Amino acid sequence: MSLPQPAVPLEDSCSTLFNNTLYTYTSQAFQSLPIVQGAIWADLSMGVAVSGGVCVKSTPPNNTAAAALWIVGGQSNDTNYQGLQRYTFADEKWETLTPSTAVTQNRLYHNAVYLNSSDSILIYAGTQDGSKQATSQTFTIQASEPYSVLAYEAFLAPPAISPLLIPWSESEAVYIGGSDTNTKAMLFSATSSWEDSNSTLAVPISDSSIKAVIINGDDSSKSMYTFDMSVSPNKVNRTILVDGNGNPVQNAQAQPHKRDLWEERPAKRVRRSTLTVADWPAYNDTLAPSSTRTAYSIARDQSGLVVISGGNESDVLCMFKARDNCWVNATQVLSKAQTDQASGLGSAVSAASVPSTTPSETTAASASSAAVSAASATSAPSMGNNSDPPVPVKVLGAVLGSILGFALLFLGILFLLRWRQKRRYYADLGHQRRSSGIPDEKDAMGFPGPRIATNEHDETSPWSRNQCFTGIFLINGNFDG
Repeated sequence: MSLPQPAVPLEDSCSTLFNNTLYTYTSQAFQSLPIVQGAIWADLSMGVAVSGGVCVKSTPPNNTAAAALWIVGGQSNDTNYQGLQRYTFADEKWETLTPSTAVTQNRLYHNAVYLNSSDSILIYAGTQDGSKQATSQTFTIQASEPYSVLAYEAFLAPPAISPLLIPWSESEAVYIGGSDTNTKAMLFSATSSWEDSNSTLAVPISDSSIKAVIINGDDSSKSMYTFDMSVSPNKVNRTILVDGNGNPVQNAQAQPHKRDLWEERPAKRVRRSTLTVADWPAYNDTLAPSSTRTAYSIARDQSGLVVISGGNESDVLCMFKARDNCWVNATQVLSKAQTDQASGLGSAVSAASVPSTTPSETTAASASSAAVSAASATSAPSMGNNSDPPVPVKVLGAVLGSILGFALLFLGILFLLRWRQKRRYYADLGHQRRSSGIPDEKDAMGFPGPRIATNEHDETSPWSRNQCFTGIFLINGNFDG
């Protein structure tokens, strides 16, 4: 089995996940891939071809039909293009939009994110003259007509180049990284502009190739996963920005990768009902990809599934389950189930798909998940993991099996010795009968011969003589059978 291949390579792409489908945009093609068994890439109608744009998924409150993919900024050969276009998932059509101010035209080295509560798109950093330099330019664009633009002061926000900009809540986004010195986690809302979250990193994220997502715990915590796909095996770290009590963490460091070898983590255990800092799954690198990537894209859905695509033509994508803290066998998820003809039973080789989503972390996610059709839900059975059991489980099984085997062998020897002992007893008893002159057969008149009276405590009885010592002989191996 192998991963499905797109018709056009995913070079310098951006992507998003919606309705259990991955959408990827490049200057050459717009393609989609359902996250189901037997998935194949679809070549979709193309909007304006741009390079350097940012993919933003919008899910307007109470209007799932308006959910869309926006391409914000980027350079185009069309001099009239204002740097903003939208693909609506419901009608599968592109619209080229004109914001009230051309802040997105030719913008590069920026980032953008959708703010659900204000139905607007936040844009931070970047330049419009093609120069790669740190800026703190901040704008919001209303996601509906007339696409009004608002500019914000950014005294508190450190200037950045290609910063990480990630949804934080329904009304806020967090800015991290973007320079060699920035260790702050800055929050933005349309009503308050930039504010310091008071969460800081021990080490700044200066490499623009590192991507990140934030997962909300069920205990008010917030954990940031960072992905470095430039190393082999690929590296993922989890950093707690907000603890279980809702307090910001200062000098936050990546959590150590400790695996609990006495538990089957994560796929073979029962899925936990809650996710907390105290009970976060240990990192499982069993299926960590070894293929490196450059200029790749990252997308996540409301269940915590992360799909990393592009940057490597031979290995199109990989998957990570953030809430389970483990990598996923993407080939098994997407490949068509194969029938085992050799067995003659017609049994299908497992090729599981993505699990049903958990409750969303925001209203935006809830709106997105509501659009999932029943057909998609039924075509996505629970995802499995084909990793082997942990070492202690194997050892325990081997020990128990050995003990059981020795016990059966001992019982077999004991049974054999007891059988030989009884056989010898009856042989000795027959010898006594013959020595006393009592015939073994009935006499000629058909009456049985006289019965020899025996006493079970008679010391001459071989059985009485031996029965108290049989156990000792068996234990010492001195039984004379």
